[in-house]
Amino acid sequence: MIKKIISYALCLCVLVTVATAAAFPAAAETTVYSFDELLKADKVKILGRSKKDIITAYWAGNGIELNINNLGGDVTLKVLTTEPAVYFEAFIDGESIGRSTAPATMSNSEITFTGVPEGEHLLRIVRETDTSKETTAMTLFDSITFNGSVLEKPNDREFFVEIIGDSVACGAGSLGVFGDKHKTEYHSATHSFGYYIANELKADYSIIAAGGIGLYVLSSDKKEWYNGVPANIQKMYEYTNGIPDFDMEENLYDFSRKPDLIVIRIGANDDTKDENAWKKEFVTFVERLHELNGKDVPIVFSGKAGTPHYISVQNAKSVELKGQNIYLVSTDVGGSGTAALSTQKTGHPNAAEQKELADSILKVIKDNGLDKPLDRSAEETDDTDGEDDATTIGATDDNTKLYIIIGAAAVMIILLAVICISARKRKNAPAHNKTNESDGKE
Repeated sequence: MIKKIISYALCLCVLVTVATAAAFPAAAETTVYSFDELLKADKVKILGRSKKDIITAYWAGNGIELNINNLGGDVTLKVLTTEPAVYFEAFIDGESIGRSTAPATMSNSEITFTGVPEGEHLLRIVRETDTSKETTAMTLFDSITFNGSVLEKPNDREFFVEIIGDSVACGAGSLGVFGDKHKTEYHSATHSFGYYIANELKADYSIIAAGGIGLYVLSSDKKEWYNGVPANIQKMYEYTNGIPDFDMEENLYDFSRKPDLIVIRIGANDDTKDENAWKKEFVTFVERLHELNGKDVPIVFSGKAGTPHYISVQNAKSVELKGQNIYLVSTDVGGSGTAALSTQKTGHPNAAEQKELADSILKVIKDNGLDKPLDRSAEETDDTDGEDDATTIGATDDNTKLYIIIGAAAVMIILLAVICISARKRKNAPAHNKTNESDGKE
């Protein structure tokens, strides 16, 4: 009898051990999370425009956000790129933990970020590099590797701002110092005026900008750019990505999320011989922006007062675009007298001057109350179906763990009760054999 009780007890120990191991597994080793998998499970938030089935990093400022539970160690990002060099910067809970010391290339596509603290955090990774001019250029987020789990998708911020521009909007040269040449390693979208504006407004953002782009760039003047494709924003704006996709209908952007504010700083690369033609292009573009994003979306144009393009916008605001929610702000590179700090060989502002541009634009935004989300209730559709179907990647639900433990404990209690009852019955049962033997002797 004692041997059976011991045997049952050992079985119970094994059962409880297995259940506990299933509910509370040992600390996982580094796990590779495919962005395709994360995208399908609705666990990743995309910054800027991207394709629907893959996460592209075409535009400067494109990136991702993940809520993660890091158990300790570094985070490694893998991208697939056809570009010669693409830099990225990582942020934890809004604070930079560093920029990639080496760029992603076709032969070396993994970037490791150190200094990632343990625990639950918001991880953001952003493309720093200016948009490529090559028709075959493309960079994709492939996977992320770390020791821990991916949690629920980060929520959208209440306000959404869209930045349209050229290399200045990309942050080209913003990490350079006086006298530096124009190098990819000095590009930093996270030190651009648009990124500063988004941070100040606590907004989500999309940067649609590229070096050399404009509203009225003539291919005959700059045919070497974009393999002969005229570098005009109108042709790219309606597509998810720029140069590679602007003539592919399946890559039209769906405008599923429309901006609450649009900021435009463009014109430095445009032809200035025919200002009437430039103004016509500007008017047509603004009308198209309102058609795609809603007539109530405010548009802030940033430029240098007194220049031909700035005067054209002033005139259009009074005539062709009268009453269409257009605002102007006079800004200049080094506008507060710090031009000596700029990267003069390229004419691009450094980080301090980018901040000055942002502050000037922000003043107009706040003074005119343009920092409030637009009421789009009439445009919203019910997209709540299927929300309960989302799965958690890399983590077991806490309730499930609790149910496993409770179930195991219940089974153990029942088995112990059975054993005790069985033992008591055996002890109290009449000794039939001995009674019969006594009866025979009498």
